[in-house]
Amino acid sequence: MPNWIEGTLKLRGKREDIKRFFDEGLEASSLADPKDREDQVMDYSGENYISYGFKNLPWIKDTRRAFIQNQEIEMDDEEGVLCLDVKQAWGFSCDKSDLDQWKAISDEYNLDLKLFGVERGGQFTQEVIIIRGRSPIVNVTKYENWDWDCPFPCMGG
Repeated sequence: MPNWIEGTLKLRGKREDIKRFFDEGLEASSLADPKDREDQVMDYSGENYISYGFKNLPWIKDTRRAFIQNQEIEMDDEEGVLCLDVKQAWGFSCDKSDLDQWKAISDEYNLDLKLFGVERGGQFTQEVIIIRGRSPIVNVTKYENWDWDCPFPCMGG
């Protein structure tokens, strides 16, 4: 069983690109049959806003077990920032393949990504910033006194 990094995924971009990410880049996490997606990822979007509801917390496709933790999301700005609770097995950038997966998502959906997470088991935080598929910026912070120095010491595991 993996340790989990927990934190925030920020998506920055145009509403139609964020909507395309939700339509094409997510899968329901507990499906035996992928055509059951409609029962798990519900699109309530209208002409001027996006709105989704999720059952069983969706998996972000092409990642190593990264899941959105929100039950619902909404965005009505034409271009803006959408903040999501997220968790991923082990970490956002444990190796080059993890970073390549996030970079490909940023590039494919024309989105800026900013991830910040806490991994209590390994006692580190990670921040990953990817602007429109370009080379990621990765900051990993280890703490000498985890409980005192870490901003969110009870997250992750």
